[in-house]
Amino acid sequence: MIAHSDRTIIARILIGLLMLFVMSDLLKAQDSTWTGNTRITYLTGSSAYLDAGSEHGIVVGTRLVVMRGDTLVAGLTAAYVSGRRSSCTIESRNLELRVGDLVRFQPVKPVDVAETRISTPVPATDSSPPELLARPRSGGLHGRVGVRYLMAQESGGSARYTQPALDLRLDGPLDLTGFTVGVDVRARRTSSLLADGSRDQNGSYRVYNLALAWRPGRSPFRLTAGRQFSAPLASVNFFDGIMAEYSKPRWGTGLFAGTQPDPADFGYSGTTREAGGYLQFHSGPSSDSRWSLTGGVVGSYQSGEVNREFGFLQAALYARYYSLYVSQEVDYNRGWKVNAGENVVSPTSTYANLSIRPSNVLTFRAGFDNRRNVRLYRDFINPLTQFDDAFRQGMWGGLALNPGSGYHLGFDLRNSTGGSGGTARVYTLSLSSDRLVGSSLSLGARSTRYLTDTNQGWLHSITLGISPSNAAHLELTGGLRSNFDPQDNPENTQLNWLSLDFDLSVGRAWYLLLSASHETGSAEAMNQVFGGLSLRF
Repeated sequence: MIAHSDRTIIARILIGLLMLFVMSDLLKAQDSTWTGNTRITYLTGSSAYLDAGSEHGIVVGTRLVVMRGDTLVAGLTAAYVSGRRSSCTIESRNLELRVGDLVRFQPVKPVDVAETRISTPVPATDSSPPELLARPRSGGLHGRVGVRYLMAQESGGSARYTQPALDLRLDGPLDLTGFTVGVDVRARRTSSLLADGSRDQNGSYRVYNLALAWRPGRSPFRLTAGRQFSAPLASVNFFDGIMAEYSKPRWGTGLFAGTQPDPADFGYSGTTREAGGYLQFHSGPSSDSRWSLTGGVVGSYQSGEVNREFGFLQAALYARYYSLYVSQEVDYNRGWKVNAGENVVSPTSTYANLSIRPSNVLTFRAGFDNRRNVRLYRDFINPLTQFDDAFRQGMWGGLALNPGSGYHLGFDLRNSTGGSGGTARVYTLSLSSDRLVGSSLSLGARSTRYLTDTNQGWLHSITLGISPSNAAHLELTGGLRSNFDPQDNPENTQLNWLSLDFDLSVGRAWYLLLSASHETGSAEAMNQVFGGLSLRF
């Protein structure tokens, strides 16, 4: 059996070879016509929904790329298509996707399009709360405003948790020439009624984006100040400070300086200061293969001491038959870190995701992830998301079959080596179809077997969806997780859950989501209710 350290070394060698493969393939990109443009309107853990369909030249199997400025964010494949909407499988991702991200594709002529009906499931397992963003308009601001409410209560008990929330997002130019603004703020009020009758209340807000950018005319120079997120600096994530960038059609560079927000409440904090820069080369605006290659250095300092100094390299490629994203960080240690036993140079935070699609029927996928700290945005969770998050780290591989007629079959094997789930082997088989009974019904099922050093078990779930129209969708999900730990409990422990979700789009402005779930298991039974209403403009 291969030791964990040996597996890590082997994975990094393979990733190095993949990077060389990407860099050699970058020279082969040819010009073409990525003339189709749309936006992501909704996200789930494995799918992205678009505000464009067969009327815009998208068909089942269309390959699409998600762009943020000149940076390649992710690769998509259209799975279900209607006249004006599409549901796409996320084949690979460079960065975390956002509602409102630009999506580009090569349109198919309308005469070649065979329209199908879209099934629009909206499960409560999203990596971000349900939200819609209007298409950018020429001139003026655009965005969304929304209200949400979450309630959780023990069945038959007095303990209860409630959380009303508001969120606002704005993007676009100001009346001042050359200035644009970005705002993403979410406020919430939490109230807890404990079993002993006592109450705990607190209010908080989180600022994900609050920045002002200035670009004089059509200049390649841009200056951004405030809380921001830079796609080329994915390792840094959010920061409060200043970013100066210079972007040309095929390359760009940038420098930044600022502070890290408080990790607990996202408030401003001057404790950790950092600075750095990047250099990026990427495909042109009309390249047949979308690619980017980014390298940079970052220094982070806390109370006058070195917190972290590292370099990073990211390579992304999205072509017709395959997609690849690779990221590697290398730390340079000195001072107290070397005195504590660290090597002067040490590879850290490795991530790779490869997808190969030799035909429209078959897709192979593989990856490796040993990142220690990854922010996961989940305003509403269930046992499925909790399980997958626990076994995030490690190596994985699998395949997906799409034989047609709306059927999809997938198998994945994961060797988990970190995280809260510990060392484990995880096997998952999934089956789905959205073309049942005249395309108004969809059905999905998943079965997962996991084996850890101390316990073993099964996780099963099944989902039935009903789409009476393109604007409405109703979904019923049931699940079961059984766990056997001979050291802790000689008998199986079991968790069951049942959820009902409903979403409705009214016109092109209003979006409503309602969800309810009930969980029973070894602990107290729990009921959850979630609702959200968004207006986009």
